[in-house]
Amino acid sequence: MSAYLVRLRDNKEIVGIIVLDSPDDLYDFVDENTDPGLCEYRELPSGGLLWHENDAPRVPSNIEDSDESDDYFARLAETASFSELWMGELFQTDEEESGSWEAIPPRK
Repeated sequence: MSAYLVRLRDNKEIVGIIVLDSPDDLYDFVDENTDPGLCEYRELPSGGLLWHENDAPRVPSNIEDSDESDDYFARLAETASFSELWMGELFQTDEEESGSWEAIPPRK
């Protein structure tokens, strides 16, 4: 499996980081959020999302109600950080980009 960084081609806004067996499967995942024809992607190096042990929410969590669910997901997002290699990919300028961007492959 590989992780792919997906962005809008025109304004370069991030669409998401998607983990799949093949970039051929990107279309359907991107289509859940935006038009895949407007997007481009590139493969990310090894890396991930990390939580520091003292701040990390427990998984799995036994969430009883929607307020508790909202709090849990907010805390999950607020306490996560990207690994160093992924941070490098997110903060490169156009001149520094190490990988090429490709159009999302059409639906199979």
